[in-house]
Amino acid sequence: MSTDRPGLRIKVSFPLALLSVMLLAASFAAPHVVDGRSVWTPEKAEQLSQASQQLHQQSFAPPTPANEVKLEQAQVDYNALLAELKAAQQQGNHIAWGLRGLAVVMALVAYLLYQNEQTSR
Repeated sequence: MSTDRPGLRIKVSFPLALLSVMLLAASFAAPHVVDGRSVWTPEKAEQLSQASQQLHQQSFAPPTPANEVKLEQAQVDYNALLAELKAAQQQGNHIAWGLRGLAVVMALVAYLLYQNEQTSR
């Protein structure tokens, strides 16, 4: 590559390094921009509130076999909605870590291109 177009690796490595720095900076903003509102709606919040109330009511019901079944179902419903809430809260963090990983890989490639060009001179 250096025999055909000298300095091409350097010309590519600097923009690549700059882009990796920009991606790294964007990764810190990602959790605030992508906040899970598209996944967690007010209707889901109301369902979680109702499931919480139902679980609370069933936990104080007399211990009969029918009430035990209702309590278990209320616990399952509450846990499912709580898991959805936690997944929505973590959505931006997954994107942020993906951007950070991509930025590190791009910076490493830029560094290797630059070092390879320097050693071939």
